[in-house]
Amino acid sequence: MTAQADHIAPQYVIRALTGACEALPDQYLTTLQNAVGGWIEQIPATGDLTMFANEDGRARRLPYNFVASRMAHQQLFGDVVVIVDLTPDDAPAYPGSVDE
Repeated sequence: MTAQADHIAPQYVIRALTGACEALPDQYLTTLQNAVGGWIEQIPATGDLTMFANEDGRARRLPYNFVASRMAHQQLFGDVVVIVDLTPDDAPAYPGSVDE
């Protein structure tokens, strides 16, 4: 039997230029800062999302991030980290995650 955590929080970075979504290995501060290219700012988001952007993205003239801006309902610039807080019931099934 596989033990499950109360919450699963996969994290992704949404690339500004391509809209590509890439998985991040962890949620450490340095990982988040590297993903957005500088100091992070938490962005208010709806639902089970937590978002982080470069706090100087507009001032540094980073590219407009269309995908993340639509998700946050505000203009965001540069790469943006999105963390999705899921309960085990909401999470997608992965091989080996359920008893067979």
